[in-house]
Formats: sequence, structure tokens, C-alpha cells
Amino acid sequence: MKKTQKNQTPSDVRRIQGGAGARRIFSDVERRYIAPEALALASSLLESWAVPMETMEKALIQALVLGMASNSATDASTLQNLVDAVSLDPTFSIPLLLAPSQSQPSWVC
Repeated sequence: MKKTQKNQTPSDVRRIQGGAGARRIFSDVERRYIAPEALALASSLLESWAVPMETMEKALIQALVLGMASNSATDASTLQNLVDAVSLDPTFSIPLLLAPSQSQPSWVC
């Protein structure tokens, strides 16, 4: 089977490309935790050069954090809000709060 960039097979990646715009390959993890409409938005913003690549990458990472934390895909409006937040503050990140250990209580009689 033909290999693409960084030893990924064509089935492992989805190429998003446009005329003179930027090209972006979305990984399986991104496609799992970021909704297709949100990926289309990201692609559109990159192709039009409306958002710098670095800003979009940071927003996509934050979208992954949200998607993984909620075990559901991040939608397009949330991604747009993340792009706006990262544009305003490049150090923006979603704080992760780890849940306390869910270990079984020990009973003493």
C-alpha cells in the first residue's frame, strides 16, 4: 500500500486542500473528536488565509482537549469560539481538572 507523509496510509488521513490556500491533513483522532463541520470550517479558514496556521493549530488542539474530555465531537461553533479565543490570547488553553480517584471505598466494621 502506498505510504503518505510520515508513514501514514491513505486510509489513515484525510487530505484537505484548496487552490492557493494552505493544505492540512486531519488525523484519525482529530476526525473522531472534532465534528466534520468543524473540520470543514478549519479547512476553509486555512484555505482563505483568514486565520494564521499557528492560531488554527492551537485552536484545534483545544478542540481535541474538549472532545476527549467530553467523549464527543467538538462542533463548528465551539471551534470558531476557540479560534477567536486563541486569536485574542495566544496563550489561551482550557484548564483540565482531573476527577478524584474513583476507587472503591474501604469499609471498616
